[in-house]
Amino acid sequence: MNGRRLIYLTVSLLAVVFLLGFAYLVTVKLFSPINQGLAMNVSANGADLVVSDDTVLRIKNIYTCNDEEDLGEEAAVTGLKGMTYEDLQQIFSPEDGWQVTFDSPNELVLGRMIGELCARHQQYRHLGVYQEKLAVFQGPLGVDAVMLQVLQRPVKDLPPAMREQLEQAKNFTDLPLQTKELLKKELEFENEKKLNAVLENLDELH
Repeated sequence: MNGRRLIYLTVSLLAVVFLLGFAYLVTVKLFSPINQGLAMNVSANGADLVVSDDTVLRIKNIYTCNDEEDLGEEAAVTGLKGMTYEDLQQIFSPEDGWQVTFDSPNELVLGRMIGELCARHQQYRHLGVYQEKLAVFQGPLGVDAVMLQVLQRPVKDLPPAMREQLEQAKNFTDLPLQTKELLKKELEFENEKKLNAVLENLDELH
């Protein structure tokens, strides 16, 4: 009986050690932000990161269409070493159009907000609504900063399916990804030639 109890205690002890080890791997190793490669926004996490000799600096442009243009990377310049996130925010402030993030403890990213569309999306057009009339905007769906034309076509005279699509597109940024993709196929065009083809079809239906 004592032998069987000893075996039982030994197995139980090994099971506890195994579970503790597994818990350590899950919480410390697998879910580590470094191992996952997750972007770390220092202001959100309150992480105490500092620019060091090992920090790589990456600079990028961020356009209104949310496209990004990498301008290259280099070792962090001497003048930034020793700075915290709060220090960097004083120099590269949001008010001046900058976004400061640490993509990892050793990678500092300075994003410059560009108040215009990227070269590719400048050619895009999409349909929207202005004062209850069909309108043409520059850029992809979700970016309505530049209206190019108001068409003399009341929205109420459009096919029901198109009216529904235009109504949904008013809240484009809040829509599920699948809905966004469906609306892009119907209301977004890579250039004016493709837009005009759709407008011609609408004229024929009128």
